[in-house]
Amino acid sequence: MLGLGLFTLIWAGCATSRSAPAVPGESVLAATAQAATVPPSPSVGPVDDVMATVCGEPIPMSSLCELLIEANGLPLAQQLIAEELVRQESVRRGVDVTEKEIQAESDLTLKQMFPQIDQAPQREQLLAQLLQQRNMTPKVWQIVMRRNALLRRMVADTVSIDQKQLEDEFAGEYGRKVRVRHIQVPTLQAAQEVLRRVNGGEDFLKILEEVSTSTTASEGGLLPPIGKTTPIPPAIREAALAMTEVGEVSQPVQTATAFHILKLEEIIKPQDVGLADVRGRIEDALLQRNVRNAQNALLMDLLKNADTQGHIQYVNPTLREQASQAKQSPSP
Repeated sequence: MLGLGLFTLIWAGCATSRSAPAVPGESVLAATAQAATVPPSPSVGPVDDVMATVCGEPIPMSSLCELLIEANGLPLAQQLIAEELVRQESVRRGVDVTEKEIQAESDLTLKQMFPQIDQAPQREQLLAQLLQQRNMTPKVWQIVMRRNALLRRMVADTVSIDQKQLEDEFAGEYGRKVRVRHIQVPTLQAAQEVLRRVNGGEDFLKILEEVSTSTTASEGGLLPPIGKTTPIPPAIREAALAMTEVGEVSQPVQTATAFHILKLEEIIKPQDVGLADVRGRIEDALLQRNVRNAQNALLMDLLKNADTQGHIQYVNPTLREQASQAKQSPSP
């Protein structure tokens, strides 16, 4: 699968696409080039083919590009491929977007990324910091936002909300929730042994520290509040919500890769809010989530179909090898 997450774009590539982002660190390179005041030799060729000159000797741009591609060119190449696939599909459907729509997509994405921040300038500052940390340029961000704005236009008429979704979303946000700790072990036998020790009076946290294989063990195995729609394995969600007394311990709960023993730590009572009071906000949040899911689904379909039909061909040999290796590597 192409790595297309908004913040997994570790861009260190060099591309010749019509929408290729500027090279990271370009201000440093520009300063270095400006300091090299010796003009290129007339025999060097077009100036675009030269990165810099040193005592009159040219360093070709191709040398820089190849090093950048070898370092980490594939993620950006995948972004440009995704952008081109979406562009071609939008042309086929007769869909286009304005700069205003692209900006709206960016604003909405930032609100979803930083929901605790009310002011747009503050969100922009946080984005700038994040892009710098990820070694991305604002132009890469614009590529992703234009692509997502086109996808939004293409899926807009396919997304809706039904009453059940609305009620489930309301129940998940405002209904009863619970806090539980869990001990994760690899086998049913190990889970049964944990349950035997707990029922025998041993301290749950002590056992957790000894045997739990979950990454939450360092936090005492405590999970975030669990409600009707909390995105966790359904077996854990159902078992947690079924418990009714603080201190209660579950039977072994199986998920795809492990077994869990849950202990109920807290019951969070439903909030005194009616659906009519918050209907507009919940509808908007649910609609945006459904749109985002539809955007992702359409993009994945375009990528899958193009890949299956052999329509994606890496011409650059380094990128071709990187793409081949990425396909052969198992997903984390």
